[in-house]
Amino acid sequence: MSMSARALISVGIALGLVFCFLSVPAVRSQQEEAAIVILSSQDALPYKKVAEGFRNYLQGKVRLACVDMYDFQGDPGRAADAVEAIKAKGGKRLILTLGSLATRTAAGRITDMPIVATLIVRLEGLEYSENLTAVVLEFPVETQLEWIRRLLPGARTVGVMYNPEENRSAVEAAARYARGVGLTLEAEEIASPAGLPPALSRLANKVDVLWGLPDRVVMCAETAKPLLLFCFRNKIPLIGPSESWVRAGALFSLEWDYEDLGVQCAEAALKILNGAKAGSIPPSRPRKVLYCLNQKTAEYMKLKVLGEIMTGTTCLF
Repeated sequence: MSMSARALISVGIALGLVFCFLSVPAVRSQQEEAAIVILSSQDALPYKKVAEGFRNYLQGKVRLACVDMYDFQGDPGRAADAVEAIKAKGGKRLILTLGSLATRTAAGRITDMPIVATLIVRLEGLEYSENLTAVVLEFPVETQLEWIRRLLPGARTVGVMYNPEENRSAVEAAARYARGVGLTLEAEEIASPAGLPPALSRLANKVDVLWGLPDRVVMCAETAKPLLLFCFRNKIPLIGPSESWVRAGALFSLEWDYEDLGVQCAEAALKILNGAKAGSIPPSRPRKVLYCLNQKTAEYMKLKVLGEIMTGTTCLF
C-alpha cells in the first residue's frame, strides 16, 4: 500500500472518530455538576442526619457543584425570605426540603425547580405538585398494627380515637386489615379535644391497647395528660405516635432511620438528575422500621417484652 493511500486512510479514521465524538449527545450538565439546595425547618439532630445521609449517598455518584443549606429555625419569615432569594438567583437547582415549614414554603413559591421532601407526616394537599416528590414519615397502618401484634401478642382489641376529617380513610383501612389478622378495632370519632373523656369512657372496658394514630385533634398537647392518666389508671398501654410520647409514658412508638431517609431522598434526587420529572416519582414511605420503648411503663403494666425484640430499639426509657 502506498504512502498516500495510508495517509488517506489515517485521515478518514481521524475524521470518523471526530464525527463520532461530535454526534454523541452531551451529558446532562446537572449530572456532572449538581447544584443542590437543602432547606431545613429546624436545626435539630434528625434534620442533620437526613442531610448527612443525602450527601453521603450522592458523593461519587454525581459531581456536586455546590450544596447550600438554609436553616429556618422554625421561623416562617426566614423561610419565605430564603425561598425568594433562591428564586431570584435562578439557575437549575434541585431542592431538598426537611420538615413541613420548608416543604410548604418551597412548594408554594417554587414551580420551576424539582423538590424532594421529607420529615413530613403526610403530603396533605401536595400530591398534585408536578415538581415535587417525597418520602413521608407515616408508616402504613398495616405496619403499625403488625408491630402492636409483635410487641403485645396477647392484645386482641385495639382502641383508636380519631378526627374523621384527618384520619377516616386510615381507620377504615386499619379496620379491614385488623379483621384479616384476628384483631378487633374499636374506633371512636372525635371532632375536638372535648370529645376525649366520653370516648375514653366508652373504650375503658373494651380494649387491650390504645393506638395513638398521628392526629392533630386527638394526639396533641391538650390531650396528652388526660390520655396518659387514663392509660395508667386502667393499665391500658398507649402506642404513641412519636418518641416524645414514649418519654411521657406511652409504651412504644415506631421510629425512623433518619440517615436512611436521606438515602431514600438521594435515590429520588438521582433519578431527577438523570432526567426524570419529580412529579413522576411516586411518594414513598420509610423502608426501615425502628422503635422506642418505655421499660418503666412496661414494668408498671406488667407487660413482657421479648429480649430479642428489645435489641431493635432506638431508645429505652
